[in-house]
Amino acid sequence: MDINRFVSRRKELGFSQVQLAQGICTQATLSKFENNGQIPSLNILQQLCNRLGLSLDELSQNDKGSIVYLNRQLKQAEIDLMIGNLAAVQKCLSNISINSQSTLIHQMQFYLIRGLLKLLLDHDHEGVITDFKLVTEELDQEQSTIWYYLGQAGLALVYDREQNAIAAKERFKLVATYVDQLNDTAVENITDFEYVLAISYILGRYYWQHGLLPTAENYIKFGLQLARYHHVTYFVPRLYMVQTEILKAQGADLLTIQATIRQAAVFAEFNHNQVVQKWVQEQGKGELYDAN
Repeated sequence: MDINRFVSRRKELGFSQVQLAQGICTQATLSKFENNGQIPSLNILQQLCNRLGLSLDELSQNDKGSIVYLNRQLKQAEIDLMIGNLAAVQKCLSNISINSQSTLIHQMQFYLIRGLLKLLLDHDHEGVITDFKLVTEELDQEQSTIWYYLGQAGLALVYDREQNAIAAKERFKLVATYVDQLNDTAVENITDFEYVLAISYILGRYYWQHGLLPTAENYIKFGLQLARYHHVTYFVPRLYMVQTEILKAQGADLLTIQATIRQAAVFAEFNHNQVVQKWVQEQGKGELYDAN
């Protein structure tokens, strides 16, 4: 809570504590807030802010424990993760304070991002699995949110890297079943579409790498359909990257492959996606690059 901003606005408008508190709360309540950081009830604080022409969001935007701050930092971390800016993800997470008092959604979001970051940085898999299982086995035991399926997708990625084919296949199948159930839902009615997009990409990449090309293609096309409808461009470069690899494996003609690479290149440049930009450069050299 940015109390200094509150006090500065009060003085700027010429209110004494008594004048500002009149009809809302006692001067003592206001004094305790300004001088000792004792936050009054939400109703009182809202009325005080209204009188000063401030919003609660303005007071909370730099508070590391506030909902507004956490929303902004976690969303930026998600975007940076997708475009491959891992240093920025680390910075975002280091600026976040998550504890048992944080909302369940923020806790799940944080541990999923941290788990994926650790995986991409090749950290010890035990710590990665711990983060994902915090979501799947503790925070969402009811399996009622998209975060549960993201956590299962994360575990599937870990087991696939460990070449634990049975455990990986089991979890990928669970996640695929969830996405398949959405095929009968109109794209405009799909909630949490950004996270469904992420899962579609993960599934498409997995099935491509394991030679199940028609299945991989279906998930990539579904992801592109969602991205186009909801105008979520930062997912598109990776989707086109995997689609290109699928086309190569299918023996598609060179013009079709080159057109898809150009699509990936355009969106990668627009979204500053370093991973896909590097991959595009490798395509120009006639080399294959592992879609990481």
